[in-house]
Amino acid sequence: MSVIESKDSVADDLLRVYYLLIKYNLCEKNLDQLYLAEGECRRNSNEDIWAYSVTSLEFYIDKLPHVIPVDIKNLGARLSVDVEGYYYADDIVTNPLKAINQFDIEIFGVNEKGAPLISSWHLDKHEIDAHDGDGKLFHPEYHITYGGHIMENSGYDFGASIILRSPRLLHPPMDAILGVDFILRNYVYKEWTEELFSESEYQLAILNSKRRLWKSYYLALASYWHNFGEYNLDKEFSRIVVSH
Repeated sequence: MSVIESKDSVADDLLRVYYLLIKYNLCEKNLDQLYLAEGECRRNSNEDIWAYSVTSLEFYIDKLPHVIPVDIKNLGARLSVDVEGYYYADDIVTNPLKAINQFDIEIFGVNEKGAPLISSWHLDKHEIDAHDGDGKLFHPEYHITYGGHIMENSGYDFGASIILRSPRLLHPPMDAILGVDFILRNYVYKEWTEELFSESEYQLAILNSKRRLWKSYYLALASYWHNFGEYNLDKEFSRIVVSH
């Protein structure tokens, strides 16, 4: 089976999302980061690894229900991603990413007095002996946590709340494209995003990223209990996806 991915196919998907966010005016600041990531992917990837990064891609959220504190204003979200992935054939079930060097979603705003407010989600890939993988707590191979270093290092007073790092919740890997989609689907009103989501080019970019990252992930999960004989399965990946 021939390899289905290349640095150009990854870069093409970044470019698709970049132009569509311009078309629908859905990115508030630093949209050029996607364009720069497309060029970085073509220049710096090689025959084995695709790689790129985006920094502080910013989206305006407006108001959302059930937000605490209730007086929050200027609500927005920032996405920062630094990711490295493998090329592999369509019949291979193996770990799709070499590294998630960064994947942070920061929700921000100000209160009625103008004081800054933040919240954040952090997606990680378990690495033994890395700062977040020292073996003190269980780590699924891919996990998402609430809080993380952005909130820990903010120096902000969070009032009467007790904020711990949440349990490391099992979550499929994401790249910048799926990160953009995560923010738009979870934090931006449908009336602003429906036309974008109906665009065939957007759907193609999302499906490509899901195939690139999620196909192996979910097949590896399922293969822990079921034998998929038509695939060349990395059994170690199947084991560590279920539990490290």
